[in-house]
Amino acid sequence: MDYIDMLDGHEFYQKESESIHLYYILDGSGKANIDGEIYKLEAGDTIEIPINTEFAFKGKMKMIEIMNPLFNPNTHIDTRKNDL
Repeated sequence: MDYIDMLDGHEFYQKESESIHLYYILDGSGKANIDGEIYKLEAGDTIEIPINTEFAFKGKMKMIEIMNPLFNPNTHIDTRKNDL
């Protein structure tokens, strides 16, 4: 579990081949592109990113992130520049 103080967003879209991501937005707002669908995010939202799903966030948000299994740099892929 990690606390993230996102100031602007991800630099690149991401994909994980072995871990799911769960995010809970504590404060702030932004948007997410999850597998081609764009979502508005605000405090109180919960987001689940399944395995092998491309995603990126944009905005200023404080979040809790839970990954299962734990982060493994060998299964993390930056796919392309964030265009949100």
